[in-house]
Amino acid sequence: MAKTYSNINDAKATVQDIRGTAAGWTLTVAQNAQFKTSDDTELTGAQITIKTPTLDTASTATATVDQSLVLTTDNTAHKIMGAAAGEGNGTAIADMNTGSVTLDVPGKTVKVAKDYTTMLTWNLADAPADN
Repeated sequence: MAKTYSNINDAKATVQDIRGTAAGWTLTVAQNAQFKTSDDTELTGAQITIKTPTLDTASTATATVDQSLVLTTDNTAHKIMGAAAGEGNGTAIADMNTGSVTLDVPGKTVKVAKDYTTMLTWNLADAPADN
């Protein structure tokens, strides 16, 4: 049976740009590999989705948040939030509310009663986003 697991708490990604240059920036996330157990049993076909993050009202910076993305297991960087040149000074908060981050596991995937882990790599680039 296919199963979807959701975050049970709000998740936030915060960028505070205090350089004063308004040069812009880009925040990305990449999934390095598929979920695996400590003995390398893979959770084949499992997929993380980040749905409709929003720019938190407490943000003081001008930035954009990508509306929905599916992480791939090939270490491809996906933009979460960014500020174009001339923007981004201050604090920008991407709010991923309860239930908006999901892990979908196909029903046909063989599952074992062990802990599965993966690595997410977050990168903040000193490069303006192409909003």
